[in-house]
Amino acid sequence: TRYFDILTGKGCPFRCTFCINALEDFYDREYRGMSAERILDEVEYLMDKHGAQHFKFVDELFFVNRKRLMRFLDLVEERKLTFTWTANIRADYFTRSYVNKQLLQRIKDAGCVFLTMGVESGSQRMLDFMKKDLKVESTIAAAEALAEIGVTGGFSFMYALPGETNEDVRETFRLIQKLYKIHPDTYIFGPAIFRPYPGNSLYDLCVEQGFPEKKHLDDWD
Repeated sequence: TRYFDILTGKGCPFRCTFCINALEDFYDREYRGMSAERILDEVEYLMDKHGAQHFKFVDELFFVNRKRLMRFLDLVEERKLTFTWTANIRADYFTRSYVNKQLLQRIKDAGCVFLTMGVESGSQRMLDFMKKDLKVESTIAAAEALAEIGVTGGFSFMYALPGETNEDVRETFRLIQKLYKIHPDTYIFGPAIFRPYPGNSLYDLCVEQGFPEKKHLDDWD
């Protein structure tokens, strides 16, 4: 399948302390996105000009603007477009009535085959520490909803954060096992080792705890 990445917006309104979006000197937590019309104009161009069949919307959070999402789905139907796509979503959107069963069916009918989300840990203590504003139960609910509708879910995890214990890591692997039992067509990213990005609070904590401070780009070699 010929596929293309499309960036439809920049920024993320959430406050995860490990993320590059927590670097306030470089990133804006306000999301700024293209209109649904422009997104699908690009999709149609790539389909007609280059034979594209699948698209990955690479925004930090494609679903952050619900009004735009609904317009996107309407236009896919109005233009009678047939393509497949994947995008990033938050797990708690499935428990905050943002994505109910009816809307998830529309998303699937519009060609979505894969939804990815950063859930990071199976330990609620670590989620709170990272300021994920996410409950472990929301990750489980997301997997259940995707299994019922028949869309593949991708869940990313990390470990080796400051203060993380062996039991926290075990809780992460127990959650991964549970996700596979709920939805065998689940894809797990990682668990990846935490990377301390200079400029956010977790990096500062690492330095306080003995991580050698990197003041120049060459220091990372």
